[in-house]
Amino acid sequence: MGLLCNLGIHTWYFCKCKKCKKTRDTIHKWSNCKCSVCDKTRDEQHLWFKCKCMECGKPREDSHDWDYEKCKHCGKLNPCTHNWNGCICTKCNIKRDAEHSWDKCKCTVCGDKRDIEHSWGEGCECSKCGIIRHHGDTCKCTVCNKIKEGNHDWDGCRCKRCSTTRDTEHKWDKERCLACGKRMPSCQLCGNKTPELITAFGNVGNGLFGRRNICPQCLTTGRMGQA
Repeated sequence: MGLLCNLGIHTWYFCKCKKCKKTRDTIHKWSNCKCSVCDKTRDEQHLWFKCKCMECGKPREDSHDWDYEKCKHCGKLNPCTHNWNGCICTKCNIKRDAEHSWDKCKCTVCGDKRDIEHSWGEGCECSKCGIIRHHGDTCKCTVCNKIKEGNHDWDGCRCKRCSTTRDTEHKWDKERCLACGKRMPSCQLCGNKTPELITAFGNVGNGLFGRRNICPQCLTTGRMGQA
């Protein structure tokens, strides 16, 4: 050991003195969570994925993804001696699928919504929470006869299963839709038939202002303001 090292004046290379090899717990040269100079493994700033550091493989002791008593990823058992407030532990805040406090169909403690024990009666709506369940495989419910949203098989403007129509994607042939029979609308200014009308606000005559359905050409030429 040199004289300067004996006096506490070291020649540091990161965390190790070049001369006397003394180490200090600061200014490490980290590589994959391990110092390449002194071989210390760090306890902080790991690159966690689930329960293991992706760089050094170290498992972590906290912040597990508990599924009641066991971590979903690594299988570690929850060491907490629980103090349950219904479905929530007041110590570790994990949730169990039991002892819920139901208000209608929603737990007032954890916010879960239940999928069982609804009060359906003879219809499709739960009398407790208002959730809807329709019946049958067609577009129309076999119990309440309402059209089920998102269940149509559209061919242009008409559903191939139930014949429900919508005011979009018409199949125009001249002035009539081949699918639903709707006639092509007319511009309220020029009278021309067009599949695309735009609702515009402006002068409708006699100093009055209002809305009219007009074609794109009348809109771009400013005819609405000249009515």
